[in-house]
Amino acid sequence: MKTNKKLHPPALALAVILFLTLVTSTASADSVQNSADWPYAYITNYAAGTVSVIDINTNTVTATVPVGITPFGVVINPEATKVYVTNWGSNNVSVINTATNTVIATVPVGSEPKGIAINPEGTKVYVANTNSTTVSVIDTATDTVTATVNVGSYPLGIAVNSARTKAYVTNYGSNTVSVIDTATNKVTATVKVGSVPSGVVVNPFGSKVYVANSGSNTLSVIDTKTNTVTATVKVGRSPFGVAIVAGSKLYVTNSLGNTVSIINTATDAVTATVPVGINPVGMAVNPTRSKVYVANHASNTVSIIDVAKKTVTATVPVGSGPTAFGQFMYCPPLSVGANLKIYKQAPSSITSGSSMTYTLYYYNFGNKDARNVGIEDALPDNVEFESASDGGVYHSDTRTVTWDIGSVSPDGHGYKTFTVKIPQNTPVETLIYNSVSISTSDLETNDDDNTARVWTWVVSKYHDPAGYIYDVNTLEPISNASVWLQIPDGIGGWENVSTGESVPIAQPDKNPLTTDEAGKYKWDVLNGSYMVHVEASGYEPADSIVVFIPPAVTDLDVGLISLLPVANFTSNLTSGNVPLSVEFTDNSQKATEWNWDFGDGTSSTDQNTTHTYFAAGNYTVNLTVSNEHGTDSKLATIIVSEQVLPVANFTSNVTSGSAPLAVRFTDTSTGTVSSYAWDFNNDGNIDSTEQSPLYTYGTSGTYTVNLTVSNADGSDSEVKTGYINVISQSSEKPVADFSASSTSGKIPLTVTFTDTSTGIPTKWKWSFGDGTTSTQQDQKHKYSKAGKYTVTLTVANTKGSNTVTRTDYIKVIEKPVANFTSSVTKGKSPLNVKFTDTSTGTPTKWKWIFQEYRRSGNGILETGQLQPSRI
Repeated sequence: MKTNKKLHPPALALAVILFLTLVTSTASADSVQNSADWPYAYITNYAAGTVSVIDINTNTVTATVPVGITPFGVVINPEATKVYVTNWGSNNVSVINTATNTVIATVPVGSEPKGIAINPEGTKVYVANTNSTTVSVIDTATDTVTATVNVGSYPLGIAVNSARTKAYVTNYGSNTVSVIDTATNKVTATVKVGSVPSGVVVNPFGSKVYVANSGSNTLSVIDTKTNTVTATVKVGRSPFGVAIVAGSKLYVTNSLGNTVSIINTATDAVTATVPVGINPVGMAVNPTRSKVYVANHASNTVSIIDVAKKTVTATVPVGSGPTAFGQFMYCPPLSVGANLKIYKQAPSSITSGSSMTYTLYYYNFGNKDARNVGIEDALPDNVEFESASDGGVYHSDTRTVTWDIGSVSPDGHGYKTFTVKIPQNTPVETLIYNSVSISTSDLETNDDDNTARVWTWVVSKYHDPAGYIYDVNTLEPISNASVWLQIPDGIGGWENVSTGESVPIAQPDKNPLTTDEAGKYKWDVLNGSYMVHVEASGYEPADSIVVFIPPAVTDLDVGLISLLPVANFTSNLTSGNVPLSVEFTDNSQKATEWNWDFGDGTSSTDQNTTHTYFAAGNYTVNLTVSNEHGTDSKLATIIVSEQVLPVANFTSNVTSGSAPLAVRFTDTSTGTVSSYAWDFNNDGNIDSTEQSPLYTYGTSGTYTVNLTVSNADGSDSEVKTGYINVISQSSEKPVADFSASSTSGKIPLTVTFTDTSTGIPTKWKWSFGDGTTSTQQDQKHKYSKAGKYTVTLTVANTKGSNTVTRTDYIKVIEKPVANFTSSVTKGKSPLNVKFTDTSTGTPTKWKWIFQEYRRSGNGILETGQLQPSRI
């Protein structure tokens, strides 16, 4: 697989390498006398081009400051009067006045600036220009660039030591750290670190540099005396930002793990993992060092971690795509000098009649020697002294054990032990309390940790540590996971509980346990401090939090991050007409191989691919991804339909008239139409693209109109030949006249009236004699009742009007009903009779039949037809 090392920022679920810098200072309290009370955090919103200002007392956004394009890194000066923001997209640095929350200067720098740091005095700002492979040095007095330093490939993170003599720059393109001499602005050393280094921080003493390696999921520890990596710490997925909370506490954001790792710098080991928002990147510590603020790029939030509780206690919504890489709020520097700390460790529980050993650990976290160091431990009243390690002296009169250590250099450490016995008659549930102190003749920067205390319970019963092992992503239980019970190892670390002891510390006497189908495990243990270490096939190992028993703990749950790939993808289209070209984008996690099945018999092994469907149907797309640990699949449906062409049609409000003639054309096309093309005289030129346009014909003539409608699948045309008839203006008053297709007939009678007026009328008004009218030139009309109807036509133009009326012009008849009368009904032969027709229904034809009836001589009635003499 090829890797493009010129990585770019969000959408940050990609392999974008980000950073965080933290700078400490020995500046006097006077130089930052007001900044310690400055309660604001400045969060760069990459996608919004703004900076959100958070009041850290109320955890609310109080202001939003527009800056440059895609703001990335951020740092606040020691006086808390200025905030410097790198604008990756506009190649400059915005300078914000914190009193007014406005940009007061814009400083051009190199190409694609990202990382930013400030020296302890606040006189120099250092900017990592990723695409220029340089670092710009800004003089804060004038806010101008005074020097440019060439460094490694694609510099990203940057930090300055407390002595302001060195600047350390991570180069994610060359997997190195450049060491810059700030006096000469020259690179004096290059240190090889892990893959894709991003965030960087220097400890308060300048003795260690910590580098987050996003590509190898590790933290490199650099010894500044030798400029070599002395330790590598495994952390979460894609670590980006780093920050030192205290001398021995270092926090790392795991961008693709959505967590923050907490590291003990004395042991270079992860001691806790804190879930935060999605895609955490930038991070900084509040002025009291009690809270850590984390910018969650994909959640558009800032998580606030309580340092003591090691959990998120508040979440603040901010702008779009927060990054906040750098020291985005003021935090007083850790003081410099000797700083002794003592730890004490003892069994958390013991049985009466047993011996137990106390271990006393000491460490100089300062950057100066601690001289004439002494340790004194006061024995509890209810124990008996047995022995002390080298140099330890027991004083029976004061019941104390003392050691003269001598001098302890910076980062110097060691331990002493002594053993006591618990009397046989000590009651169960007795609490044995012990304290120890350490001292030096030198002034310490912090003497709050010069004492330590420990408690031990006298026990005879067991308590539960139990819990549940689950998948972090699915929240499903993990069965057959191996769970190791661990206790303090006496030297600051942890070790697995041994089995087979005469008095087992755990029941069952088995380590590790295997989780059941519900993902659960359970021991019974003696009182003490415990944690569990968990491993499962296909998952990253993980540790639980530390618990103190009693009381019983039944929720010692541990979530594991799967090493299996997780299939996921999107497509630019999910439906459409043939031919349908679909772009498929892989969003899978931890995949190294891809296999696409497009559902039509074709496939691909590209990570991202484009496929065209040529036949209608519903297609199931299956992406199967794999890595060395296994496979996963995701399905999606693509619906492909046949092409649907529109059908063109239209009407108009008039089809004839004198020039100029304004015609409103109305589209009556069916189907989906995306565009219209009207040709009002069929000359091949498009006259309008409106749906229902108004067009005026200026000259007389007969015009053919053509409408073409189109959509994504094709087009259709409707051509109406001779549709519009435009005549010239008349010079005289018109003379009305008309004809009819018929003037009589049975109900219902439909008659077409045709205008035959002369003189070029432009208006018409018909009255059909049945109460209905029309203004059309020619009109078809239906009569539904019998009768005689008078028809009137009035025509007009600009010269005047004329009317023609035809009385009883239309005769509508019903079916006739025959009837008649006669002048006489009897008489002598020859008898003349007058017959009168009285039929109704307006008959038009008549037929009379006269029948004669007479008796013959035999009395039979005979008939015969007579010819009428008169009708």
